[in-house]
Amino acid sequence: LRLERLVKQRTRDLSETNASLQQEIEERKLTEAKLVTTQKELVHTAKLAVIGQMSTTLSHEFNQPLAAMRTYAENAGKLQALKKFESVSENLTRIVAQIDRMGDLSKTLMSFARKPETNVKTLPVRLCIDEALMLVTPRAKKFKAVLEDCAHDEDIWLSGVQVQVTQVLVNILNNAIDAAAGEGLVEFPTGREISGKVQIRCAQQADIVHIEVHDNG
Repeated sequence: LRLERLVKQRTRDLSETNASLQQEIEERKLTEAKLVTTQKELVHTAKLAVIGQMSTTLSHEFNQPLAAMRTYAENAGKLQALKKFESVSENLTRIVAQIDRMGDLSKTLMSFARKPETNVKTLPVRLCIDEALMLVTPRAKKFKAVLEDCAHDEDIWLSGVQVQVTQVLVNILNNAIDAAAGEGLVEFPTGREISGKVQIRCAQQADIVHIEVHDNG
């Protein structure tokens, strides 16, 4: 009887311990889920902050082709009145090119601002570099920094989330542009001019992809 009572007590203690452990496991799972959600929100907030910082230069990047399109359209009307239809066609072609340019930038911004996926995929590094360069080009123009793309011939793939890789590149490139702005002053007969330079390279060694950003700041 004493042994039976001890077995029952031990069984009850083990059951309580198991229940406590199960509760702890559930609490940890809940905490991990909250951490993942918080991390996603922080990443998204950081991306929106980057877009906010670039808003002034991006608005200029949109206003410039809009102004050009207006000029081309007005000229096309005048040329049409003069029956110079070949020149009208050239102006219309230029308008279409400006629209395509704005469309590409808008599409990239929408993709970048979207909440990131968590699925890791095999994707070309070239795609991420192109998106990053398109997003930072307005800022580079503002600070008179020259962007040199030295990875255009590289056919390299990596496993990752496209938006996250692009965001890392945008952050690093923006830092490089800030560092190069006002640096590398060159003497010309007409005076001193800024010669800020930012260069991006890419290479692969075994299973590791190396993306390097250089600046002369």
